[in-house]
Amino acid sequence: PAPSAPAPSAPAPSAGQASGGDDFGLDQEPAEPQTNAPPPMRPKVGGGAKPATATVAEPPNGLAAVMAALEGQLDGLDDVSASRLDDPSRWAAAKKAIDAVVADLADVDADPDLANAALREAVGLGAFEGLLADEGIQEIVVEGPSKVLVDRGQGLVPSEAGFSSARMLTVIARRLAGRSGEAGAGPVLQAMLPEGAHAMIVLPPVAVGGPIVEIRRSGGSSLEWLVARGLPEDAASLLGKAVEAGQSVAVVGQKGAPEVLAAIASSVDPSERVVAVGAVGPIDLPHVVHLAAGGLAGASLGAVALQASAMRADHLVVDGPVDGSCFDAFAAVASHGGGGFLGVRMPASQDPGAALVFAGRLAGKASEAAVAALVAQAVQVVVQVEDGAVVGIHEITGVEDGQVSTQPLFLFQGGSLVSTGASPSF
Repeated sequence: PAPSAPAPSAPAPSAGQASGGDDFGLDQEPAEPQTNAPPPMRPKVGGGAKPATATVAEPPNGLAAVMAALEGQLDGLDDVSASRLDDPSRWAAAKKAIDAVVADLADVDADPDLANAALREAVGLGAFEGLLADEGIQEIVVEGPSKVLVDRGQGLVPSEAGFSSARMLTVIARRLAGRSGEAGAGPVLQAMLPEGAHAMIVLPPVAVGGPIVEIRRSGGSSLEWLVARGLPEDAASLLGKAVEAGQSVAVVGQKGAPEVLAAIASSVDPSERVVAVGAVGPIDLPHVVHLAAGGLAGASLGAVALQASAMRADHLVVDGPVDGSCFDAFAAVASHGGGGFLGVRMPASQDPGAALVFAGRLAGKASEAAVAALVAQAVQVVVQVEDGAVVGIHEITGVEDGQVSTQPLFLFQGGSLVSTGASPSF
């Protein structure tokens, strides 16, 4: 409460009191002392805010209740080993324990698929099994156990799929990565799944709000697939001629660029051997060797690319170099000879030569003129990609005044051909 103000002094007598009053009004009742304290609060009648009530958390139900009850009754819930995903004895033991738990939990919803869902979480890939089996889904985005979004070509929409807890989502995500040999202990993992999809996994503490999993499936691996997505046939034919002539192709872009890179690389002669480094999409060829970088590999993408350039391969594919790895990736493709493929994850700019030089200079290993000379030696054709669509095809013609010079071959806008440039030199 606020402190009381000093009591006011006695009021001066009125004129009447001075002339004949009794003792200057001392026979009157004294005035009530005043203070600065606010008046007491009185409850409002018939309105106002309702008093707050305590929120009581409801007990877990359904899948969460089953998985919680399995704790201590089933060994290996935290097992992330990909080699045990197909162990029949492990699945049988888990099924027996889950059936017993479901029978004991009388308050669990009567869902006939509940036991199967719990079984998939306990020893499998949980909701990812059904999502990956649906070939109509192009992209899966999981932002926590209860928020699963899918893209069937019309944008991300909510899915009914989910996971029992953030803890089990973390375990299942590591199992998912383990299937591609990337079962590392770090909070950020990348994996190329056997289904031909690329997975990005971000776990706490990097993911502040809970585990995040993004799975992007490649739509195809051929120039015909690019034509089906709107690339004109004469532009696709030009890319095929560039590959046949042994030209090295760089794909510059972010969203959808790996799929475009894989589609162009799939046009090489099936009898030739391809070494792919990084998160390259599925290349539809019989002789493809994939090399991982980062994570368990313990080496940067650029370092692995330099080693791969010395391998017995007709074509070298390097996808996703960032920061200092770009310079080494250019050096690897240049030293390998011709017929290389390079994916640079940068926004497609109007000047593709300048974009490649900027990426190569991030390492700080050489001057701008030296990087420009390296880029011109490594790459002959540049394909620009925005939001999964090809927006430009350019040919690198050389270096002038320390800058990479290019000429446009095809330019697109909104999926339509804007202009056709000069004829290529190949």
